[in-house]
Amino acid sequence: MAVRLRSLPNVSLSSIDGGKSGRARTRMSLLEVDRLQAPVIAPELRVRLFGHVAVNVDGVPFNLATPRKTLPLLAYLLLHRETPLARDFLSFLVWPDETEEAARTKLRANLYDLARILPPAPPGHWLIVDGNNLQWNPEASLQLDVDEFEAAAADPQRHEEALALYGGDLLAQLYDEWVFPIRERLRNLYLATLTQAISSARRRLDFPRAIAHAQELLAIDPFREDVVR
Repeated sequence: MAVRLRSLPNVSLSSIDGGKSGRARTRMSLLEVDRLQAPVIAPELRVRLFGHVAVNVDGVPFNLATPRKTLPLLAYLLLHRETPLARDFLSFLVWPDETEEAARTKLRANLYDLARILPPAPPGHWLIVDGNNLQWNPEASLQLDVDEFEAAAADPQRHEEALALYGGDLLAQLYDEWVFPIRERLRNLYLATLTQAISSARRRLDFPRAIAHAQELLAIDPFREDVVR
């Protein structure tokens, strides 16, 4: 019976004809080739930026081992993924105390690190990179807690959902200057949503929920005496 052999790198005919051990090695080689040639399916990414950063890939926790300045770069790209960002702008944003040349060099190094630590995906799936601009691919499958929080906070029927999504200040472990105004805006939105949720619970005579939300508000802003009246 004629046997059709695949053309395999580093696999000789002697190993194929070499008894059981040869056949076992051949099967392993075939499986390895199939694995390498199989198309990479783009995963679904879920990123939490409130509190401490957490990443899930297809519903499974993913260890995103980011170097110190790769996380700010990733976070900024995620939060501003609707538009391409100039390399020079990002260099100065993340490394404001470096010379222009040094900042560009560090940006290149951190882009390499970012591509290395992100979940496997087809080329160009996560980042769009050209000579002058960078952008998180807006077509990539991404769920971002900040987006979900802002959408829920805008809908009075979803305020409880918004409050549950706010897991702490934005990027709590970062102290980059660009983070502070965004963090403050989102904290103020959370406090406003919390205040509205307290009023809504009072109108429904749901006093246990109103008290719980009031305690949450006072833990952040202890001078809000109006919530205990």
